[in-house]
Amino acid sequence: KQWYQRRVAITAGGLTFSAVAGVLGTGVLYAFTNPLTAALGFANIVLYAGAYTTLKRYTIANTWVGAIVGAIPPAMGWAAAGGTLDTGALSLCALLYLWQFPHFNSLSFNLRMDYCRAGYNMLSVLDTKKNALVSLRNTLALVPLCVAMPFTGISHCSFSSFGTVVNLCFVYYAWKFYKDPNKDTARDLFRFTLIYLPIIFGFLAIGCVYKARTATVERLHAVIPDMHTGLGLPEMCPFVGLGLPDTCPVARKSGGVCPITGKQDSIPL
Repeated sequence: KQWYQRRVAITAGGLTFSAVAGVLGTGVLYAFTNPLTAALGFANIVLYAGAYTTLKRYTIANTWVGAIVGAIPPAMGWAAAGGTLDTGALSLCALLYLWQFPHFNSLSFNLRMDYCRAGYNMLSVLDTKKNALVSLRNTLALVPLCVAMPFTGISHCSFSSFGTVVNLCFVYYAWKFYKDPNKDTARDLFRFTLIYLPIIFGFLAIGCVYKARTATVERLHAVIPDMHTGLGLPEMCPFVGLGLPDTCPVARKSGGVCPITGKQDSIPL
């Protein structure tokens, strides 16, 4: 009886702490970001604590629900920064969603006896071959996804090439795991999943920076054409065209005439 009362007290304390933390966390997101981010955070708590954890004992679908939980954080970060969601955010969510299957399935393969003893319904326990097939299938889906991601505007087009190389390596390890599911091939695949995200997100970030710098150079060329082309300089003062001060800082000191264009500054000094 004492053991039962102690267990009930611990469970009640855990539920109380979780509820308070969840409410406070959602409130912080609402106060310091925006309602969309707070809503996504609250939905993730409900999915993880309410659906994913409960379904573990009843159906292998828990893994797919858990993958949704793991895919939501990029959307939260995107919403916190911009206030909305678009195709760029959805592509990041899709990347995290697909990645989780080879990551978790390879991990659960070597822990399947523990899951079995705990009474958890995992695909690695029920069918090791299908467990490896799901890993391979989702790894293959990452290839076209990464090729298409630059078209959402979040990175430079060169990311498609770099991402393809990394994903083909990923497919290689997933294929080995599928052909011969054993502790070594599962461990190799799992270890690659650990370095996969830093590599992919590193290439995404580098491509994003390069894309922004390239766009800046293109804007500069549009404002100040190359003098060697014979097209001459634009009619407008390049200082104004570059979005710098509303009046030409050089003309301000030379009686209102820009010495570069030879034109009278059209904006009052």
